[in-house]
Amino acid sequence: MAKLECTNQEFTDFIGPLIRNKVAYITRNDKTAQKNRCRLCGKKAELQAAHILGHDRPTVIKEALENYRKQDQDYYIIEDLSKAIEDIHIAHLPVKEKFVFLCQDCHRQYDKLDDERKSNKDYITAIFEFLNSKKNVLSDELLAELLDKDYSKQKIGFDFPVLSLNREVNKERYYATPIELNGKEYYLCNHLFDKQRKALVEWINHILISDK
Repeated sequence: MAKLECTNQEFTDFIGPLIRNKVAYITRNDKTAQKNRCRLCGKKAELQAAHILGHDRPTVIKEALENYRKQDQDYYIIEDLSKAIEDIHIAHLPVKEKFVFLCQDCHRQYDKLDDERKSNKDYITAIFEFLNSKKNVLSDELLAELLDKDYSKQKIGFDFPVLSLNREVNKERYYATPIELNGKEYYLCNHLFDKQRKALVEWINHILISDK
C-alpha cells in the first residue's frame, strides 16, 4: 500500500500523467462510437476527449482529493494511493456526462471559452460567436428558447431573456451592439454576474453532451 504526502500541485505534476492515461482508457469506447466526427464542427478528424467546461482534469482531481486534504491547507495525506486514484477515476464517470469529443482545433477553442479574465461583454459574446461558428449547435429552435424569459431563468439563471430581437423594449438590460446568429441579429443580455457566468457554461455543457 503506497502512502503519499503532497500538495495539490505536486500530485498533479507527478500523478497527473497517470490520470491522463486512465482518462484516455476510460473514454476510448465513447470516442470510437462517435466515428471520428467532431461534436462541434462535424468534421471528420482524430478526436480528443475534452473535459466539459468548468470540470477540467486538475479541477476533478482537486475535488476528488478533498477528503484527503489537511484541514485549511493545500496539502494531502493519502494513506492508500491506489484508493485515491480510484476515487479520481470514479469522479470522471459517467463518461457521457463528463466529456465531449472534439477535433484538436475545436478542443483548443472550447477550452478557452471559460476565461474569468474576460469582461462580461467579451465573455458572453465570445461564447455565442464560438457556438455560432460551429455546425448544428445553435439551432433556430434553441435560439427561440433563449428569447424566452422562463427558459433563460430556469436553464441558465438569467433574470431576463438571454437574447432579444428588440433592444428598445428593455435597452438597459442589453448590449447596444447586436450579434448575428444563424443569419439574424440578436442583442445579448448584459445582466451577467458570477452565478450567471457559471450557469451559462453549464448550459453549454448540457447542449453539447446531449444527443451525441
